[in-house]
Amino acid sequence: MNNKAIWLDLELRKDIDDYMTLIYALDKDYNIQEISIHNPSMKELKLLKNTLNLYKKNIPIIVAGDITEYPEDEDIHFSLLDKAELDNENFYCKLNDYFNYKKDIGERTFFCGGSLYTLSQCLNNYDPNNFKPYIQGGFAGKDVVGIENTLKKFKKRNEVPTWNLNLDIKSTDDVLSKNIDIHFISKNICHASFVGLEDLNNENSYFNNTLKNYFNGSERKKCMHDLLAFMTIFDEKNELVQFKKIDLTHSDHEIPKWRSVINENSNKQISASFDYALFLKSVKEHTSKQKLKNKFNY
Repeated sequence: MNNKAIWLDLELRKDIDDYMTLIYALDKDYNIQEISIHNPSMKELKLLKNTLNLYKKNIPIIVAGDITEYPEDEDIHFSLLDKAELDNENFYCKLNDYFNYKKDIGERTFFCGGSLYTLSQCLNNYDPNNFKPYIQGGFAGKDVVGIENTLKKFKKRNEVPTWNLNLDIKSTDDVLSKNIDIHFISKNICHASFVGLEDLNNENSYFNNTLKNYFNGSERKKCMHDLLAFMTIFDEKNELVQFKKIDLTHSDHEIPKWRSVINENSNKQISASFDYALFLKSVKEHTSKQKLKNKFNY
């Protein structure tokens, strides 16, 4: 078991890759201390709580912002909807209440799979030097990663919008202003992290069963942005993802565009290349340690 204390900040709506990241982290029995969601739906929270119950984990669930209702096509993926049932709704706490309860949380590796709002709040309420953020988002063009590592759709572009960083630009700017080490896993890399049905093994694990059920719908391949980004936390030798030190900036457009410029003196790093074969191998070899024989099995 890896002893890094982890704060997981996820979105469990629509896209399934955040949920697969959660399952992966629970399967690995990583030292998750907090899980937060910004402006979650109640269905997201119920799914999260039921999943933690499934793994017999008592991890604080933290709501940043407000409980929010979303259009049907923005909510949890259809394959998980009937799993989001819970009688007791007093199972989460608000972010500010958590700050009041936990005056000091010590060192945290903070994984950010959504907006940077919660991370920004944490850095302003705790000692920012205790945090090592890994953020799914950002962009590094061909001038940084090299043409050989540039996806076809980005061949002629050195700046593009990036979803997570643009969700709350004020919070993103606040995080970037902090003098701390930050790793960004950019869309030029993570947008190539596709997993298909043929990439799964035959183990009867919750991880495999959840993805197989998902692929029984209209999907046959899924880009696992967050899963790849999360794996980099434990990639001590940088064998899976390679990083370069950069300055990350954005334009002043209504929808900001992001670019990276090499700076060897920076404490910000962004992904420049990754080993796709190693990523698929890690997914294929992944199995749950638990026999999950309950209503969550498919």
